[in-house]
Amino acid sequence: MNYIIGVDSGGTKTEATAFSLEGEPLEQCITGFGNPLVDYDIAVRNIKKALQTIFSACGKDCKLVVIGLAGVDSSGQKERLESEFSFLKVPIMLINDGKLAHLSILKGKEGILAISGTGSLVLGYQTSQWLRVGGWGHLLGDEGSAYDIAKKAIQRVLFEEDSGQTYSELSVSIMNYLQVTDVLSLVKIAYQLNKGEFSKLAAVVGKLSTTNELARGILIKSAEDLAKQTIILINKMGNPQKRISIGINGSVIEKNQLFRKAFFTYLSDNNVKVQECEKTEPTTKGAYYLFKEGWQNK
Repeated sequence: MNYIIGVDSGGTKTEATAFSLEGEPLEQCITGFGNPLVDYDIAVRNIKKALQTIFSACGKDCKLVVIGLAGVDSSGQKERLESEFSFLKVPIMLINDGKLAHLSILKGKEGILAISGTGSLVLGYQTSQWLRVGGWGHLLGDEGSAYDIAKKAIQRVLFEEDSGQTYSELSVSIMNYLQVTDVLSLVKIAYQLNKGEFSKLAAVVGKLSTTNELARGILIKSAEDLAKQTIILINKMGNPQKRISIGINGSVIEKNQLFRKAFFTYLSDNNVKVQECEKTEPTTKGAYYLFKEGWQNK
């Protein structure tokens, strides 16, 4: 049977799924993390293991493999990665993991995907062109992400210290989470945390946001920052009065209802006509929509 394979290579797991040419799932394999930016050799090994498992189960009639990888466009590793999989003798496409998610959620059609996880990115597809706003990493951007929320929360603690205020419930919760009692220790630990560890502070803000106005304010501000980037992209796409399909992806905007509501409310308040696209299929299904639209031939 002819089939295609979609691979979602994330920071915690690699998910590979075979689909028939009609889009029906045939086989799935999950292995360890597949992000080469975490550890190149282990990531490649995990991706190869997932692919080989699918090939063993489904046979040799694979028409296309699409691998979604974080940072593949900017890491300088695309050619190296392509050579890693050349032995498979199957057409292979390496694309940004955000594009794979866009293809899956918007089912290969035009529109925008707003991504808010550890980082953030607003990604659009229109007239055979990919457009983007944001996604420049935690040092230069990532507004509207878990990292952004965590940074705003720590900045609130420092503001209260600098202005001589009694620590708020939010600040106490942040310091308790990091097991510190003063801001000097807080700052020291904050600079020692990696991006993922730092971003976990967003969960503290999210938990408090049901009862705490400061936490709510941080989440709403971060959601509005992501919405502002979305509006920039809508204007970039050239027809701001047109109803536009918008999907969402990432742990923050998917799991936090306050953040999600604030995001769409800001768009509505700024006269953006939205057709919301629900996430109903796995990210790997993006490979099927890419094949269906014939993008591999463009």
